[in-house]
Amino acid sequence: MGVYRKYCRICWYSGKCMRFAIAGAYKSSLNWGGILGAGVIGAFAELRGFSFLPGEGWQGIVASGLIYTAVAFLVIFLVRLVIAPFVIHRDGEWHGLRFVYREPQLGFSHYFKPSENNEVFRFRFKDAPPFSAITYKIVADGRSDFFSIVVAAHEKGLIEFTTHSDFQYTGGTVAVNKDRDMCAKAFLRPDADPFSIRIYVHSWEEHADPATEIKTADFEPARWG
Repeated sequence: MGVYRKYCRICWYSGKCMRFAIAGAYKSSLNWGGILGAGVIGAFAELRGFSFLPGEGWQGIVASGLIYTAVAFLVIFLVRLVIAPFVIHRDGEWHGLRFVYREPQLGFSHYFKPSENNEVFRFRFKDAPPFSAITYKIVADGRSDFFSIVVAAHEKGLIEFTTHSDFQYTGGTVAVNKDRDMCAKAFLRPDADPFSIRIYVHSWEEHADPATEIKTADFEPARWG
């Protein structure tokens, strides 16, 4: 694996752990029973003469309460930071270098209409690491034979549709860049009613080298959504 790719993935993993710790500490701070309880303990300790600050009277009581509150927040943050590597991927399972979600994750959703044919829609799936291969599934609320769609990592990978039957498939794998940029383009039959098309991510895989894009051409028979 290239040094730059490895560096980007380390930054992504560290950031994911940090966000988990901050979000948990913030959520706990909204639970007044926990954080403010520590503040009450600090104020009570000050009243009983166990002072850690030079302030006296109510100033010392308030200061001690704030200090204990901050310490409680910091302790929660550090605890969650320690356990983060063990729980941030609890929504799936590892199979070698491939991470498979227990429940598919929504990567993109749009209510398409014929007037948006060949329009480019950009999105990102930040839950996957940089330079990974993302496996996705396309789910539509309308008839599967009423539209074509293509997903790629870059606009240049998209084709220009001329009819709704140009490119019909139900899923595939796309190799993304550092920012996990992806884009999609669809073409509905001109007389079709608008309907939602969603792209679900089933898994992602770390690759030492750039992965090859794969589109699964397992076209489903016509159906009503």
